[in-house]
Amino acid sequence: MSETPKDYALRYIAAGLSILPVKCDGSKGPTGDKWSPLTTRILTPAEVEKHWGNGNGERGIGIIGGAISGNLERIDFDDENAYCDWILRARMREYGGSTRERGASPRRSGSNARAGGEEL
Repeated sequence: MSETPKDYALRYIAAGLSILPVKCDGSKGPTGDKWSPLTTRILTPAEVEKHWGNGNGERGIGIIGGAISGNLERIDFDDENAYCDWILRARMREYGGSTRERGASPRRSGSNARAGGEEL
């Protein structure tokens, strides 16, 4: 059985991340609820069910960074080349100018990354 957006949403809140439902139209905007209250609290499992259960899988999941999510820093790459350039520079910095330890050119568009080059 494949996992649903609700399954992922429940995992995110269990990991202590504040999330919100976002539109799947490319805008990444909230699906109606204001997101500012979620900078100070994490959704409950019942709220996850409301937003992603019962056929509401057509919503994306936005992750709110900062203090509410354990001081998570995120960088959103919408361009594959920008992501590859960033990860190459991060790895070069981490390894003192060498990228041999971990392959230098991952190719993935629309990627999210944490500071330090770890993918989210």
